[in-house]
Amino acid sequence: MDSTTVEGLLVQGYTEDPEGIKGLERSYKKPIIIGVGGFGLSFVLMMFGKVSDKVGLGLAVISWLFIINAIIFMYRSQPRSRHTGKVLLKYKNRNLGPSVMLEVIYVCPESKTFFRRIYAESGDG
Repeated sequence: MDSTTVEGLLVQGYTEDPEGIKGLERSYKKPIIIGVGGFGLSFVLMMFGKVSDKVGLGLAVISWLFIINAIIFMYRSQPRSRHTGKVLLKYKNRNLGPSVMLEVIYVCPESKTFFRRIYAESGDG
């Protein structure tokens, strides 16, 4: 994956599209909610003694893997521009914030718009 910076895109006349990220995240919202719900439910069931610790922790691990899988699918996806319907170009952001480890910038050259998504952050910031 090539890399670029937000500043470089802005200098070239691109504008940030806040609705673009919402469209990407919307399609993965249900799987992530199911994973988070399953994770919480596993601990509630263990707390009230409805399942053994072994079963509860197994459900928690499965839920956690479900969440990670959804994020990986989101990262590997090829979203389309809401303006043109064409597949967006993906770039790694070269100029990351202090606690950001991986940020992807999705670019639509035809409409001169972009949006970005942080996929990994350190716990320092």
